[in-house]
Amino acid sequence: LDSPFAVPQPSRFQYTRARMRAARDLAMRPTRTVTFLFSDIEGSTQHLSELGAERYGAVLDQHRALLRDAFSRHQGHDFGGAGDSMFVAFGSAQHALRAAFDAQVALASHTWLHSRPVRVRMGLHTAEAMSVADDYVGIGVHRASRICDAGHGGQILLSHTTHSLVAESPEFATRDLGEHELKGLPEPERLFQLLHPRLPADFPALRTAGKRAPRLPPPGPGRDRALHRR
Repeated sequence: LDSPFAVPQPSRFQYTRARMRAARDLAMRPTRTVTFLFSDIEGSTQHLSELGAERYGAVLDQHRALLRDAFSRHQGHDFGGAGDSMFVAFGSAQHALRAAFDAQVALASHTWLHSRPVRVRMGLHTAEAMSVADDYVGIGVHRASRICDAGHGGQILLSHTTHSLVAESPEFATRDLGEHELKGLPEPERLFQLLHPRLPADFPALRTAGKRAPRLPPPGPGRDRALHRR
């Protein structure tokens, strides 16, 4: 006799659907040159202490739903994330830019019933990366994560590579924030802030190890002219 406490086993049909869904997701995943978007909630520990675990969990769910809606509308491949962060891959830098903008607008427009507004930092970087199993591997992934870490809630930061791919967009402007040392990475990264009338524009200094001094031309008349222009 079957035990009344037996756990129902998935049918062959359910297994087949799961395999088909996994194959479809793999086929849709961006490959070769990919724009990575990382996001992270600013002040998440303070939110948790103010709201408690249950209410903060509800806020996290609302935040994820808003971001996933924006990302999916621009062909973002959602890899989930840990805690209050998210990781998404796009086959187009323009799509990633639009997704980040739409997500920030959605967060700013949302009515947060149990908390003060949720502010999210976002970082974008475009690079070649290897797809392994259900993840991406490559220094570009780490660079995108570090770029996100450098920002503040409500801010969208772009790497130099991503900026070069979207600089001609008529809808957006950018602010050159200079070269910055990013934790754990050997080379500095020139960072840009996305600007738009619907986005906040003024933020504190970036949360990086430091800003690299601008490179000066070698001594001589050329250097004197450059210094004069500065």
